[in-house]
Amino acid sequence: MTNVTVVDLLREATAAVRAKDRPRTRELLLEATRLDPRNETAWQWLAGVADSPAEALRALESILSLNPNNEKAKVAVGPARL
Repeated sequence: MTNVTVVDLLREATAAVRAKDRPRTRELLLEATRLDPRNETAWQWLAGVADSPAEALRALESILSLNPNNEKAKVAVGPARL
């Protein structure tokens, strides 16, 4: 699959957020991160809709492995570890 598909998934996830459909949002973001594991945006959003603190932590750590200077992830990773 191409990056365009990931962009489409992110658009669909945005629509799912607006519809307050958290399970669909999470499903779309999981698919986006599978297709493009280097997509910081998808990981960031996934951290926000994670089903558990452990899942949120994995997403935040993925962001930081891609971009150690991501300020949002650096701030959020501490509380997620608790």
